[in-house]
Amino acid sequence: MSLLSLFASCFLGATLLPGNSEVVLIVMLLSGVSTSWLLVLTATMGNSPGGVTNVILERLFPLRKTSRWQEKATAWY
Repeated sequence: MSLLSLFASCFLGATLLPGNSEVVLIVMLLSGVSTSWLLVLTATMGNSPGGVTNVILERLFPLRKTSRWQEKATAWY
């Protein structure tokens, strides 16, 4: 396994696709592929754009106009 596979696993795990990024990170930590700080940094660099991708997808393709709590809060009047 390489750092690129860890990055890809973390990116996909942070988006809509289910991933096993934690398992990949732990396996790479235990096998000594690289230093621990580099592996954690790579995982962080993969998770961050994955989270941003979720925000962008939500803004482009919203599921609802209002959220559930907004509907409940405005239902009384």
